[in-house]
Amino acid sequence: MSGYRWIPWTQPVLTDNDEYGVVSASSVNNPATGQIAFPWKASDGLHEGSDCSWESSKDAIPAWWRWMFPVTLRIAHLKLYNKYSSFRHLTKNVSVYADADKGRLIAQGQFEEGSFTVLEFALSEPVITDVLWVVCEDGYSSRNTYVGIGEVEITALEGIRQCDVQYLDWDGALLKSETVDFGGASMPPADPVREGYTFDGWSESTAQVTSDMVVHALYSPVTVSDRYLLTTLKSIFTNLSIPVETGVFTDTPPDCYAVLTPLYDSYELFADNRPVHEVQEVRISLFDKGNYLRTRDRILNALLSSEITITDRRYVAHEDETGYHHSAIDVAQVYNTEE
Repeated sequence: MSGYRWIPWTQPVLTDNDEYGVVSASSVNNPATGQIAFPWKASDGLHEGSDCSWESSKDAIPAWWRWMFPVTLRIAHLKLYNKYSSFRHLTKNVSVYADADKGRLIAQGQFEEGSFTVLEFALSEPVITDVLWVVCEDGYSSRNTYVGIGEVEITALEGIRQCDVQYLDWDGALLKSETVDFGGASMPPADPVREGYTFDGWSESTAQVTSDMVVHALYSPVTVSDRYLLTTLKSIFTNLSIPVETGVFTDTPPDCYAVLTPLYDSYELFADNRPVHEVQEVRISLFDKGNYLRTRDRILNALLSSEITITDRRYVAHEDETGYHHSAIDVAQVYNTEE
């Protein structure tokens, strides 16, 4: 994962143990006596009155409150209120932890004696966590006491987890890199072109991204799918985005185009007086006003990738009147005539 995108977070109001994430307190989950203490009432936005405090069972010290957030928070400031009490049943020392096993201590302090006294922690480094413990270590009375807290105020940002998505071509070339929110979608780049191959799609769907991903372009070679060399060559030139016609180019010629001319069509091998293989030969005439060598090499690579035999290639001439470089490539293909 590449990290988080931070957005504003507002502390929710809690009135029981399961309104937001998982909220629990030791006095409710593990009572020290047979009596169940008051349910959790802190984080309800009230700072006065006996009904807005959570307190432990009698002498259940240390007592703790744990909040398991359904999101990741970047906590910068904490403000704790002592519980309500008309006697000395007040929390004294408090520790705050920010991991599941209470191994990451982020703050410690002591309340002044009194109902709803305040203990604030401005964290020097923001703490990133999805768990928060407030542990009441002891009370102002040594026995027959009930510790707890009355409110927890958290100043934090909410983290939206980010995922990196990379799209790689067949040769490892980076086509696109993008960072998206966890669970969001990534839009693939435009379909890549590989000479002599057909693009088949991407190795993985990016409609819902839940982890860093490396997505590869998938290809299949342009193969001879029929028994006509001319048809196969037209398909290859279409994939190369080079205009092509058979016999003569009838449209207005672009700066680069090709003409296919059938040369030879014969039965070479026989068995039981029946032809076994048919040989077809075609001349590719390339006309290019630009870098004809680069264009020619693209065509040669595509032909070889499609397992088409190249029997000859030559530079014919430069047509001074039109500005075209004229070169020719002769190709052949053997077809099995047996069913």
